[in-house]
Amino acid sequence: MADLVDPDRLEAFAAYADKHSLFDLFHGMVAAITMNKPPEPFQFLIDYLAKPKAAAILVVGPPASGQHVVTDVLVRTFDAVHVDSGLLLRSAMEKQTSVGLQAKAYVERGHLVPDALVTSLVLSRLGEADVAERGYVLEGFPRTRDQAMAMLRKGIIPEHVVVFEIPDDAIISRSAGIRYDPVTGRTYHLKTDPPPRNPIIEGRLTKRLTDTEPAVRSRLEIHHRNIPSVLACLKSNMRKFTYPKGITTHENTVFHDIFEFLGTRNVTHAPRCQRIMITGLPGSGKTMVGEAIAQKYGYVHVSPKKVILEEISAGSHWGTHLGAFANNPEAAPEGYLTELIATRLKKKDCIDRGWVLEGYPFTKSDAESLRDKGIVPNRVIWLDADTDLCTKRLTHRRYDPVSGRPVNLLAIPKDLAKTDLSGWVARAEDDETVVQERLARHATARAELEKVFGCRKTDASTGVFYAVKADGLGERDAKKEQPSLDRTLELVEGSLMRPIPIDIRAQY
Repeated sequence: MADLVDPDRLEAFAAYADKHSLFDLFHGMVAAITMNKPPEPFQFLIDYLAKPKAAAILVVGPPASGQHVVTDVLVRTFDAVHVDSGLLLRSAMEKQTSVGLQAKAYVERGHLVPDALVTSLVLSRLGEADVAERGYVLEGFPRTRDQAMAMLRKGIIPEHVVVFEIPDDAIISRSAGIRYDPVTGRTYHLKTDPPPRNPIIEGRLTKRLTDTEPAVRSRLEIHHRNIPSVLACLKSNMRKFTYPKGITTHENTVFHDIFEFLGTRNVTHAPRCQRIMITGLPGSGKTMVGEAIAQKYGYVHVSPKKVILEEISAGSHWGTHLGAFANNPEAAPEGYLTELIATRLKKKDCIDRGWVLEGYPFTKSDAESLRDKGIVPNRVIWLDADTDLCTKRLTHRRYDPVSGRPVNLLAIPKDLAKTDLSGWVARAEDDETVVQERLARHATARAELEKVFGCRKTDASTGVFYAVKADGLGERDAKKEQPSLDRTLELVEGSLMRPIPIDIRAQY
């Protein structure tokens, strides 16, 4: 193919296919038609493409963790059907259906309802027409490997799996305050969701046996025993969320994290040569992320500082003119860096291996100039860190005067815990006044770059710009580990293996 088509045109074809997720579109079509085996395949595909993609979300967490707060919001947000195994069981017992009567016999003896009965109820509900039309948020199932495998064999594969990890002590503490109203079926919490100040209601509240400490500990033990084998079946697009103090009273943080995750898509097997820009405010961690990604995947690492140093090393006129700006490329005359970087990104190693450009472009004008020179990224990742955090990272940064290794005085790695850092130096660009000026110049950078590269707001829209949360203070230690920023790197890596995320928070 490469011998028959001009390389520039071939790259344009690849960029178009990647921008519109064509590989994943066709992969989804083939998977759907194979799974459903429709009698009229062409009409099925027409309907498949015309129909908006429905939610398919599984929420997994320890019993009594309070995850129902999350599922309620997800159901309302996506207008999806709430499928809860516990509610289905209670409904079946109240209606005295065949499955309900069988389940009741186990419940009354205090035994777990067998997998076969629970699976029958849940899979039957997931197969109904309203679920096919509106999608689902599934809770309380699967709880065992057999349940998970039965779901997968039915072709029910969640698009997103949200896994809550909460310490047992936090769950037991929360359970102590739970009260149940047997008349309305409403559950209250004495501290976080108290009942109305009504003597009648308060007088009839009860504490269910399932909410006592021995019962909760028993349920947690069963959960811990089964959850590894359940998650082993659900690896396609799963993320674990750890909240040491629980979900209750921390809902804003929880929802922020989850909606960010729900904008991602399953790992893709689409062939692509990555052309990645890592952007963000000064101090957001661009260099660390850029170097780590390039090293792990073999991409060429490019930055304003590196191209200037390469020109100095080559003794070129560019090196002579820009040498003074090696440690502060932002101050270089406008246009010079764009020319240098565009030239570097067009070299054979970048074309063959892909590239990671970090710390550039600074502005909308820089981005448009690169585009005019034929530099078109397929990922533009903004490392989202607030100005206070960036200020702390930069103003507390010191460098080893011999090796140039950086360290943040607020997050000293273990290998330097006993090292005298008094001789380590601060650079002029990390002075607090200079840092504040730099951050002020970049105040509108995110909005400007988003306009140039586009941000996906819906499945139908296109764009290559998206944000990744970048918190933590630590720099790298002697073993090239990232003690506090490793989560940022994990999120960036995960995004590169998937189609471009959708900013769901922009919709809701």
